Amino acid sequence: MDALNAEISLGTVSTVDDAVIWLGYTYLFVRMRANPFFYGKFQLRSTLLVFELFISGISRETIDDDPQLGSKRRELVQAAAKRLCECNMIVFDSMKETYTSTDLGRIAARYYIRSNSIELFNKTFRPRMSEADVFAMLSQSTEVCAFVALSAARIIDPL
Repeated sequence: MDALNAEISLGTVSTVDDAVIWLGYTYLFVRMRANPFFYGKFQLRSTLLVFELFISGISRETIDDDPQLGSKRRELVQAAAKRLCECNMIVFDSMKETYTSTDLGRIAARYYIRSNSIELFNKTFRPRMSEADVFAMLSQSTEVCAFVALSAARIIDPL
């Protein structure tokens, strides 16, 4: 999803069709073609003593009808774009099926801020916040959590 935002903000992807074509060049598509039955919905069903994992991936009929998985790629692109719209990172024109990046989306792409962090900022940011509130909000972001874990690892095992 963050890669799609970056492509939209760069201008290389501007329509749904562009996004579907772009997804065809990614490693995800390579994996989907190599193991299509894995990439689908996962459902865990338990009985009294037996636990079974049912993987309802891409059906054989879908693969036979669409070997390049265009419909599945379109489905993935539309789901990612919907989430980016909800985070106010892009604007989607449903009539023309075009994507336009917002300032927030361009900032996120330029500074590698993940959509999960943007979603958090959208929910918790207020016009008036104390320094403690700002630091608390920033400390919950995905990027800071990864930085803290990396710093802790270096303290434990210095090179």
